Parts: sequence; structure tokens; C-alpha cells
Amino acid sequence: MYVLNLMHDLQSVAIRFIKRQSNRVTHSLTRISRFYASYHLFDFAPTCIKCLIFNEMIDVMC
Repeated sequence: MYVLNLMHDLQSVAIRFIKRQSNRVTHSLTRISRFYASYHLFDFAPTCIKCLIFNEMIDVMC
């Protein structure tokens, strides 16, 4: 109940259910984040998601 009340106070917050299949890049980043013990900033796209990003860009363009 606390979270619902807090959400009503925050006008810019939106929570939505997105299927894992629809958001593969985020899902993949979440999975690889378990291998880092602390904050990590990528200077490049990790190789495990480069293909996913490319495929999503193509899907958007079509």
C-alpha cells in the first residue's frame, strides 16, 4: 500500500508490464549485470547485446 501511495505523489512515474521477448536488450543487460559486484559503466555495447540492438533498430525502420 505504501508503494501505491508513493506512486500517486510522483506524477512522472509510470509502471508498465513489458514482455521479456519485447525487450530483449534490457533483459540481456539485466542478466549480465549479475556478474559485476558494483557499479559499472560501459564505454561500448557489450558483445552479447550488439546483435539484439542491431535487430531492434532494423525492426523499427521496417
